[in-house]
Amino acid sequence: MKQALLLVFVFFLSLIQPCALFSQWGIEAGASYNIMNGSFRAPCGCIFQSGNGIWNGKGIGFTGGIFYDILSASDFTFGVEPGFDLQAFTAYEVPSDPLSGDQINVQMRYITFGPYVRYKIHDSGLFFQVAPEADYLISNSYQHISRPTPDPAEDVDSSMGDLRAMRYAVRGSVGYKFALFGLDVAPMLTVDLPLNNIRPDVPLDPSTDIGIHGASSWHITSIYLSLAAFFKP
Repeated sequence: MKQALLLVFVFFLSLIQPCALFSQWGIEAGASYNIMNGSFRAPCGCIFQSGNGIWNGKGIGFTGGIFYDILSASDFTFGVEPGFDLQAFTAYEVPSDPLSGDQINVQMRYITFGPYVRYKIHDSGLFFQVAPEADYLISNSYQHISRPTPDPAEDVDSSMGDLRAMRYAVRGSVGYKFALFGLDVAPMLTVDLPLNNIRPDVPLDPSTDIGIHGASSWHITSIYLSLAAFFKP
């Protein structure tokens, strides 16, 4: 029994021997393409939904963060990345005819945090990265444009109301690392898949829910194009 335990211990040591601690850190910044899914009621009482229209429920946002490569084992690297994420989109009450219904422009600002694991293809700059994320909503706002009128009326409210404070997601990335002017950089393409909705589901029947901030499977999927810069320890 003791010999078996000793063999297991030796085997465990052989696995962790290649591991090394790193203090390498870097920055990442880029733009996001935000895609709204589901439907929701805005504070104006109008119902907005994804679907028809090339720009309905779509928008451009921004992301940035500071990442820390903590541990490396063979071609795997483990680290953490705190950051900031701005999600924005425009939606129309009548997606098939935007000028005949109300328009809303929404922004949601999150502080993000996620541990990640990165796998580098051996002897190449190509890598893949996966990161579960927990995001905290620090502020949100919207702009409401009423139509149809000869001169569309605008009103701005400071908040969309009862949005969930926490957002959970999984990010999958592919990137290519190379040297540029003495610095290691990597363009990255990332897909962000949400694990919960922006607001709890509440029926959206306009005859019974006037004044209630309802929603149905309302969430945002994002595609990021970013650039990461690695600073050597």
